[in-house]
Amino acid sequence: VRWAATLAAGLVLATSLANGQDTEAPETRRWLNQGTLIIGPAGFSAGHLSHAGHPVPSGPLARLNGPLVNAAGATVFGHGTVHGPSVLNFGTINFDGPTSVVGDIANLDAGSVMISNGSSSKFFGAVVHNGADFEIEAGGSALFLDHVSGAGRYSGLGEVIFDGTFAPGNSPALVTFAGDVTFGINNNLEIEIGGLLRGTEYDALDVGGTATLDGALTVLLINGFNPAAGDSFDIIIATTVVGQFAGELTPPLDPGLFWIIEYDLDPSGDDTVRLFIDTDDDSDDLPNSQDNCTQVSNPDQTDSDGDLYGNACDADFNNDGVINGLD
Repeated sequence: VRWAATLAAGLVLATSLANGQDTEAPETRRWLNQGTLIIGPAGFSAGHLSHAGHPVPSGPLARLNGPLVNAAGATVFGHGTVHGPSVLNFGTINFDGPTSVVGDIANLDAGSVMISNGSSSKFFGAVVHNGADFEIEAGGSALFLDHVSGAGRYSGLGEVIFDGTFAPGNSPALVTFAGDVTFGINNNLEIEIGGLLRGTEYDALDVGGTATLDGALTVLLINGFNPAAGDSFDIIIATTVVGQFAGELTPPLDPGLFWIIEYDLDPSGDDTVRLFIDTDDDSDDLPNSQDNCTQVSNPDQTDSDGDLYGNACDADFNNDGVINGLD
């Protein structure tokens, strides 16, 4: 079939050949799976592949020369390497062992992706997750190396690792993670802010486990929103937050206003990563939260006695508890 191939409902296609060679689909414009597509069994060599500078592990290989559409009610099952331009998933995908997806994947509508048996999967292309679920079972992991977007949830107690770009939602959204989330050194977390309502007017993440932070945080203002003094945005709430972003890229604000990122670590409750808009009451180009004297301009922040009160505001300079001529 030159332009399209369809695996009808109720049929099963095992993509690895019996003699241990890899399967390469004939030239097609599109593969439509309405039945069950099996990747495997284990032990077949995929050779030495790479994608965007990342090595692809060897394993069973399903090489598709056209897009794969996994229809509603259909199943892709197994493990190894799926190599093709794109996968559109409206059904069920279950990776039950080490798997690499080389190409883009979109999980849509009622579509669900599962990483089962405590295994690990790597996604080398762009991922859009607007489907019903992306489940990583306990002990497993999903590593995303390219751009990831969408408002779908990530269930299961496994670990989600972003090391490319994570832009939650399609516009502002609240994205939930049942397990741990790691933002790698190469990741860029993009947060859109268009108002004060968490999850509907600005992007937010709820993490049931540990959120480990690294990489960059990029803030984007949308819908003409102009933050004011005192505005705050709880962008991450997690059971535990570890680390900090290595850098932040924030848009300009009105004169006298500053973006501040706060890591609110609460030993008795959830940890929060918060952005808030600070002011500069004494016009010394330092936000109040970082100024040791907020009422008198003191850009040098001199604090000779080390009591966290700048000299310009320290009435008890000798720290004897008495304000007198000796100060």
